Amino acid sequence: MLKDLYESKNVTEVLNDTTIMSILMQISFYSEMGFLKYKDIVLILEEINSKSLNSAGNRERKIFFNKMYEQIDYLQEKLK
Repeated sequence: MLKDLYESKNVTEVLNDTTIMSILMQISFYSEMGFLKYKDIVLILEEINSKSLNSAGNRERKIFFNKMYEQIDYLQEKLK
């Protein structure tokens, strides 16, 4: 129900180092608990990458998101 409500709203997600790291920590936790399969992790990480790539504009933001990509790639390799 909450998912349907969220998806029905026009929202703008704010991605910064805190939110991205929080997402990565949640992915890691749910993976370790056995609730996420690797194929689902890949889909989630691809979605994060596409959203952050679309929001990257100026040079500083691109540098920031490149650092976040490194964290995403690290987690993906760790959870294989």
